[in-house]
Amino acid sequence: MLNAHPHPWVRFGATSLDFALVNLILTALEAAWGAPLVPRLSRLFPDLGPGLVQAAVSSSDSIFPILLTSLLEALLLCTLGTTPGKTLMGLTLRRADGGRLTPAQAFGRAGLKFVWGWGLGIALLDAIAQVRSYVRSNNGRSLPWERDFSYTMSPRSTGSRLAAYFIPAAVLLLLIYALGGWPGGGA
Repeated sequence: MLNAHPHPWVRFGATSLDFALVNLILTALEAAWGAPLVPRLSRLFPDLGPGLVQAAVSSSDSIFPILLTSLLEALLLCTLGTTPGKTLMGLTLRRADGGRLTPAQAFGRAGLKFVWGWGLGIALLDAIAQVRSYVRSNNGRSLPWERDFSYTMSPRSTGSRLAAYFIPAAVLLLLIYALGGWPGGGA
């Protein structure tokens, strides 16, 4: 269906699948490398000591995977018009004239989404940004990074969308766990 405004959970599912895929790739690279690819921010600033500042720095360790997910999404949107997560959820993103996003539009969208949708990757801001985005979207208001674009959504039942989300998500999460991306994972 053209110019569909997909339910917020469909878009969130697509983004979370893309994020899980990026984390799988990063975890596999780190497992092959034998060490983190990017030093933890808390290790870069060891003199901050305990307290709120140290907690804020430690919580921002997720910035790199979120930023990488945003950049890869932009690259895929301007070349293919979709991402792996959006494909599984039956979504493509187009300009108002039906064409793919230009690189400037795709990367501009990624920047807005990183700030307003991901809350810069900082734990508390991320949660607030996602709740705010859900409420805005559920009330029919466009999100800052989606104003100039429309979705094409393939007709699917809710059950098939749930299966398209949960099956790959479970496989990706098990692979991340097996590679050692979570405490206790890996051999």
